[in-house]
Amino acid sequence: MRRDTIAVVTEASEGLGRVAALQLAAEGASLAVTGYSEDIFLLKEVLEQKGAARVLAFQADVTEENDMEHVVQAACNAFGGVDVLVTHTHFEDSGPLESVTVEEWQRTYERNVQGIFLPVKAVFPVMKKQSSGKIVGALQHPAGQTSVLNSSGMAAVESFMQAFAEEAGPCGVQPVMVYVPVDESQRPNSDAITEAWTRTFTTVLEDSSPVTVQHIQTGG
Repeated sequence: MRRDTIAVVTEASEGLGRVAALQLAAEGASLAVTGYSEDIFLLKEVLEQKGAARVLAFQADVTEENDMEHVVQAACNAFGGVDVLVTHTHFEDSGPLESVTVEEWQRTYERNVQGIFLPVKAVFPVMKKQSSGKIVGALQHPAGQTSVLNSSGMAAVESFMQAFAEEAGPCGVQPVMVYVPVDESQRPNSDAITEAWTRTFTTVLEDSSPVTVQHIQTGG
């Protein structure tokens, strides 16, 4: 990765987003990071200390179109464009169909499907104009979970990314989706998950092949 890389990382306050932001900062990238709470402004200082060239921090919601458009536009105004977008979802344990409420169904799709769609939609026109860019969507999910709600949500995200790849590829934009399984013995932020995600994220950043989906092993 070039040291002058410009990246937008959503939900960077914790989990996969935080790991990705720290890794990009250590490589000297300029970053625009988002989070739901004011904790994101504390991360700004950490990223600067880690080695980021420049950092913008936003308290923003990935399910709000205006928020995502504002973040991307601010990054373009401050840094001159966007080379990398990192965004992610987090599917939680879900029960059988009979136990799934309409509110739970709608919340899962808004949070995890729309939460991928809107950051991608916001950044694509910028990357298309540049004729370059990489979009990394990480999908964290319970290992072995085959519930109706999770399975349909994950299929929706993957279908979106695969269809989008057909549109984005000729424009020089590379979308990649990474499955990150978490089994019952692991905490969501365990060392095994962090290490597996870091290795894969590094590979994805350097890989120019049109691989749309990556499955990683997080161990036990």
